[in-house]
Amino acid sequence: MINSALRVWCAVSVLCIASFTMVTSEFAPIGLLSQLSADLDQAPSTVGLTVTLYAWIGAASGLLSNWLNRRVPRKALLIGLMLILALSNGLAAVSPEFSSLLGARAVGALAHGVFWAIVAATAAHFGAYTFVEPFIGQVPGITSYLIAVLLFAFGAAGFLGNLLSALFIDRYLKAFILLALVAMALALVTLGSYGPLLGFAPVVTLLVIWGVAISALFTGLQTWVLRIAGDHMVPATALHTAVLNSAIGLGVIIGGSALDVAGFKGAMLSAGVVIVPAIVLMIAAGLRARAAPVLS
Repeated sequence: MINSALRVWCAVSVLCIASFTMVTSEFAPIGLLSQLSADLDQAPSTVGLTVTLYAWIGAASGLLSNWLNRRVPRKALLIGLMLILALSNGLAAVSPEFSSLLGARAVGALAHGVFWAIVAATAAHFGAYTFVEPFIGQVPGITSYLIAVLLFAFGAAGFLGNLLSALFIDRYLKAFILLALVAMALALVTLGSYGPLLGFAPVVTLLVIWGVAISALFTGLQTWVLRIAGDHMVPATALHTAVLNSAIGLGVIIGGSALDVAGFKGAMLSAGVVIVPAIVLMIAAGLRARAAPVLS
């Protein structure tokens, strides 16, 4: 009994570490955007393509997960995926130019979509998040150390979002998703409207709200998909992963276009505005669900 429980917790711990590594690899260019832009002599919007390409290849590879899952033992498949990721990160670390960096990222993206579909992973935030590091750098009095602290605060806020999900998601799933969408939209629109001139404390507060909201949204959407999928979890999560990664890639393109036209504030504002249709759809779905029993 004890050995069985220990094996389960060891397996969960390994998957948590693998997930942490996969997410870190996917979004590492975001925290290093300014440095990569300077080292590779490319505009930040161009460097953002390292996230776009990764996401779209991940979306395509995720659709293969159901086929691979039936033909390759799951343990061997996950080990192989992590080895591919390690190769990708190694190639990216020694890439001398932008094109080779894109190629190295493409290798890792092949493993990404399959991994999340197999592990039952969770978008549309990445239009702004890709460029959050240089945006924070514009806050008056900010230092490189404080930028790292703020990015850590954003990640820590995601942990709080997960805790809130555990408390409310079973009973209030759709309302919880709607609240996360509204909170994220308000945080992004405020950041986009007033920018770094808000000052250090307000920017920190809005980043924390944003971090809590996006984490809660990911958890809520994943739960919703799994609840609907029933016995078809792998193909459902594969499709969900494909849609999510496609949205990440599209979001980075929208954010990059807004960045070129209106600067970092424009990227934040456009991301907040793009969330509005999702909020409208959630409200409409809720109204239809309430009206259905009355009509029947």
